[in-house]
Amino acid sequence: MTIPADAVGENLGTFGGDRSEALDINDQNQIVGSAYYADGRIAGALWENDLASGTIQMIDLNERLAAVLRNVWYISEANAINDMGHIVAVADRKLPDGSTETHGVLLRPSTTGG
Repeated sequence: MTIPADAVGENLGTFGGDRSEALDINDQNQIVGSAYYADGRIAGALWENDLASGTIQMIDLNERLAAVLRNVWYISEANAINDMGHIVAVADRKLPDGSTETHGVLLRPSTTGG
């Protein structure tokens, strides 16, 4: 891929930390990756255009999980997004003994609005 000489980069920002990483983009210009918080936590991130303000909105994918899932799963990185908005990500699952397991997960947009 050749980047045009007049191309302009855009800083996608962080959740208050010192870095973020964009890993994939779909045809709707939704971008996925990960970003850091000031306390050092990393979270799976989704960037998408906010048509009302004309800006890019940055979303912690954990905030999009149903409340019951937030107590068990933590999304640390989003690796890919397709044109239907399905996201392949890495998530940690909390086990009853307090330990965690890391899994690859498929996130699908809700059809019920929640």
